[in-house]
Amino acid sequence: MQLLLATFAFLLLNFASGETVWPLPKQISLSGAPYPVSRALSIKTSSKSNVLEHGITRYLKYITYHLLSNNEQDFKAKSDGELELVVVNVTNDNETLGMQTSYKYSLSFNSSNMIQIDANSPFGALYGLETLSQLIEYGALVSRNIDIKDEPSFIHRGLMLDTGRRLFPIELLYNILDAMSFVKLNVFHFHLSDLCRFSVESKMYPDLRNNEQEIYSQDDVKNLVAYARDRGIRVVPEVEAAGHANGLMGLYNKTKGVKFCNSSGFLELFNDPQGVTLTTMRGILSEMMSLFPDELFHLGLDETFNDQNCTSDNVRSLETALLEYVALNKTTVAWEEAFSITASALNSTIVQAWKSESVKTIIDKKHRAINSLSSHFYLNYAQSVTPETLWTDISSGLSPQEVELLLGGEMAMWTDYYCYISECCYRHNTKPQAWWMYDPTHDAQFTQSVSGLIWPRAVVGAGSFWNYDPDLKPETADFVLRYDAMNRRLQERGILTCPVGCKCDYLTKCGKPYPQ
Repeated sequence: MQLLLATFAFLLLNFASGETVWPLPKQISLSGAPYPVSRALSIKTSSKSNVLEHGITRYLKYITYHLLSNNEQDFKAKSDGELELVVVNVTNDNETLGMQTSYKYSLSFNSSNMIQIDANSPFGALYGLETLSQLIEYGALVSRNIDIKDEPSFIHRGLMLDTGRRLFPIELLYNILDAMSFVKLNVFHFHLSDLCRFSVESKMYPDLRNNEQEIYSQDDVKNLVAYARDRGIRVVPEVEAAGHANGLMGLYNKTKGVKFCNSSGFLELFNDPQGVTLTTMRGILSEMMSLFPDELFHLGLDETFNDQNCTSDNVRSLETALLEYVALNKTTVAWEEAFSITASALNSTIVQAWKSESVKTIIDKKHRAINSLSSHFYLNYAQSVTPETLWTDISSGLSPQEVELLLGGEMAMWTDYYCYISECCYRHNTKPQAWWMYDPTHDAQFTQSVSGLIWPRAVVGAGSFWNYDPDLKPETADFVLRYDAMNRRLQERGILTCPVGCKCDYLTKCGKPYPQ
């Protein structure tokens, strides 16, 4: 009993100091003792935004969870009042979600029984509500005097999921979107084609399915985009070209098809003189652009090889033509090879650094950049990518003027190790460690496995993209307290995550193997 009371006192002390709010706010001032919250708490707004209305409903549910603690009476006995009302003010009800969206908000409380949240947009207001929910523990606000002014350091705070190899069950995608909203990530990079499949239904090219048992219907995609938008998350699709083209095999030798050339054991798109490949790819891209409303469209353009008919000139000509086509309606994004290897990137193309090319080199050439360096942000590296690597200043080495061209950062969860055979390529005879989870009959095991690899580690990357603080060190008790507290919140809200105190990898959770 004494140990339990001591533990409670320790946690209460830390919650009362506001030390578990995550991501770190830009400015936060807390003082005074905890202040009780009424079980009849209401959240009011004059905004007509449906996004905000839905958000208020969600956050009242999350907050109510913390008002059921038996300890709240202890606070009431020592207080002359309780928090009864939260007022949310929004400057502009515009629900358009894009690169110019403001997520800025402020939150203030001075013992007047009312909290005020001010935001420029409904999406900033959602983030204010998230922060409020984290300030309530044991039936009370952590402090009776609160002043927070907060906004992200970067406009692009992303997570990429590779569904072009192993398909993520749709329910899992919803779960991940919920978690992203809790840690203020705002871009879901939907990698929808790769070596194993084209994961989204095409009504123009139904053969793209290529006998795959599972793909996302267009209705699935529309519902997913709407769900993400309701949580302030943009969905940016990626259709791979010219490399990683095995997922387009369903269109091989079809009337409305594509041509391939062989490159180092993998298929690449061939820019044939008759224009068959280019015509078909324009059709696919047009259909996908209409399905995804975001202003960004990712074309991949990574890991192509100069081999046989796949000459550098052939690859470059196709990539440039596709970039120019997409750029008529969208802003193009590509991996670093389009900048450093094939040089197909347009001046307007956003370049995503992942391997060899530094963000500074990209920015020196006046390209906008996204930092996704694999050594820091590839969550599929179960052992080497840790909270220590994820907690980093993505703008390190850049001048203030150069930082303006850095849009932000992005983590990635590639599913190579879940392929039924290495890279889904029959030229290989090796199987990755989690190969047996590729089949949809093992969706439950895959869901647990991949979720345990993403969360809670992605919590740290989200914090780096929002507001990196060099004074907070991952090896300190302060950092661990925040990390574990956020992970507990995720668990309380139904997020699939590796539990506090556990180790999770591809095949095990808390030391127990997933059943085959």
